[in-house]
Amino acid sequence: MSDEALNRSCETALSWSTLRSIILSSDLVKLARSEEQKLTYRRGRDTIHSEWDSIYDYLLCKKFGFNEISNESTSKKRSDPTFDTLKSQWDKEPNNSYRMVLCLNDYPYYLEPGIEHWILWKLGGQDVTDDEIDRAKLKLMRHCIEIDCNDDGIDMQMTLPLPTVTPHNEIHNLSEDVKDDSIFLQWINPPHLKRFVTEVPVYCLFSSSTRQL
Repeated sequence: MSDEALNRSCETALSWSTLRSIILSSDLVKLARSEEQKLTYRRGRDTIHSEWDSIYDYLLCKKFGFNEISNESTSKKRSDPTFDTLKSQWDKEPNNSYRMVLCLNDYPYYLEPGIEHWILWKLGGQDVTDDEIDRAKLKLMRHCIEIDCNDDGIDMQMTLPLPTVTPHNEIHNLSEDVKDDSIFLQWINPPHLKRFVTEVPVYCLFSSSTRQL
């Protein structure tokens, strides 16, 4: 599967105003990594391809916590159950068998300090809804970091500590902030930029330094 993002690079970290302009105009080819980040990304991608049967096996195990086993026929790692087995279950029960996880991007773009690059993954079910995206943003705002928590159906995988954000008063409406493009920017890659044929991740930028709530 091709990944044209491997060829994109930039010399200057992307500011929030630049990112807003890029995303709101859907000019996503301007999202890029530094040369050092590109090298790290390429090495990570090559490692996944050399050690795993597929990117889906890697994601199921590393992001969703499925069992990891050895595939004797390929001498590589795969998920148990396989992605195809899970997809067959999801196709039979599209409304009852999906899972979502929110995690930091392992290979973010070249962003100014205070900007975090998150990914919302959804396996099974229907396409990600606006409501599900908003709930994921609320999860970030509230810093609810438990894995498999039952409040909103979205797992949150923490690999880095979140900054401390304290509500400035008791009546502050977080539901308004998830719509605020000075705090959040989001996008889904168009067909010509997609890396994944089946599952479509939602990318989200969180400006943790924009303001104290």
